[in-house]
Amino acid sequence: MTHKKLILHVSLATLSGLMIFAPVATIPAQASSVKPSSAMLKKSNSYYKKHYKAIAKKYKFTYSAQTGLNKSGTIYVYEKTKSSYLKKSLSLAMNYWNSKLGRQAIKVGSKKYHTVTFSVSNAKASKSDDSDAWWIPSTKKVQIRNSLYADDLSVITNTTLYNSEKSLVKTANANLAAYKAGLSTTDPDYQSKLDTYQQQQVDYAKAAFDNQESNLKSGLAIKAREFEYANTLAHEFGHVMGLKHSPNKSDLMYWASGTNDIYNYNKVKNSSKGFSLVTSTDVARAKLAVKVHNARN
Repeated sequence: MTHKKLILHVSLATLSGLMIFAPVATIPAQASSVKPSSAMLKKSNSYYKKHYKAIAKKYKFTYSAQTGLNKSGTIYVYEKTKSSYLKKSLSLAMNYWNSKLGRQAIKVGSKKYHTVTFSVSNAKASKSDDSDAWWIPSTKKVQIRNSLYADDLSVITNTTLYNSEKSLVKTANANLAAYKAGLSTTDPDYQSKLDTYQQQQVDYAKAAFDNQESNLKSGLAIKAREFEYANTLAHEFGHVMGLKHSPNKSDLMYWASGTNDIYNYNKVKNSSKGFSLVTSTDVARAKLAVKVHNARN
C-alpha cells in the first residue's frame, strides 16, 4: 500500500499528476461514511469474529495487511536507518498515532525483536509507480523512496520562498497604501515621503526574504521535511493497522494526504511537533481494525 503526496512546483506553479498504486487494486473514494460509531467500538470479540467481513467492507479494512501487528495489536518498528532526520520523523509519526489512540500502539523495536522494519529504498520512480512511501505486508517493510526524499528539500525551499514572497509583497503593499492614505496631497514633500517609505518597505521585504532563504538552506527546510515525512510514515502505519484509503480529504488516510503548513515559513519555524493529520475518523477506524484483528488472533 502506497502513499503519494501533493507537490507544488513553484517554477511552473502547477500541480504534479497524482496517482496511487496499491498492491492489488486502486481503492476508489466513496461518499459513504467510514467512521465507526462508539457503539461499534464496544462490540464483543465474538461479534467481531462473526462479522469481520462485513466490517471490513463497510469501514474499508484489509486484514491481510495487518502482518505488522503482534497478537495484542501493537507495532514494533526496527529503525533500519542511520538518518537522524528520518528517526525524528518516525518518532513524530508514532506520537501522532499514540497520542490519539490513548496507548502505545506503535513502539520502537530492535533488530532482535520487531514486527515491522523501516528502511530507505533506492528503487527509482517510474511512470507506473512514483509513490514516495509504501507498506509491504509480505515482507513487513515500511519504506520511503530515497530519490524523492532527497529532492524534497529543494521543493520545500522553493515553495516556501514562493509563498513568503507573495506574503511579504502583500504586506508591503498594504503598509504603503495605509501610509499613503495618511499623507496630505498638499504636503510639498508628499512624493518624497511616499518614495522614501516605499523604498523602506522594499528593503524590509528583501531583507526578510533573504533571511528566510538563508534559514531554509541552513536547516529549516530539513525541519519541514521531517514534519512532512512524519505524516507520510503515519499514513503507512495506518496501512499496517489494516486501513485502506479514506474517501475523506481531511483524513490522514486519504490517498494523497498532506498539508501546506510545511510550506509556511513561520509555522515550521515555530513548531516542534509538526502538523499531525490524524483525525477522529482515522482514530476510530484504527481502533476498530485492531479490535477485529485481536479478536481473530
